[in-house]
Amino acid sequence: MPGERPFRVIVALLALMGLAIATYIAISEAGGGVPVCFAGSGGCETVAASRYSELAGVNVALLGIAGYLAIGVSSLGRGDIARFGGMALRFGGASAGMSASGP
Repeated sequence: MPGERPFRVIVALLALMGLAIATYIAISEAGGGVPVCFAGSGGCETVAASRYSELAGVNVALLGIAGYLAIGVSSLGRGDIARFGGMALRFGGASAGMSASGP
């Protein structure tokens, strides 16, 4: 059975990808533009202009940046305290993100 290192690396890489996407969206919207949809769906304009693009006056992309940073940093720790504390942080962050994404 592999150690926990490969899993921490995967979590860190996924957090880095999420951080890049959230940063791109935040920069696009801060400049007054609309992020480009990479999947070709064209729904980015709808989402960026909706009332759900902000939570309590804060752009949700900024909340995503903070969440992905926290998840990425938590994946760097070692030992039981880092493992369980990081797991709680990742679970809480993922739950909050999923709740904000839902209807």
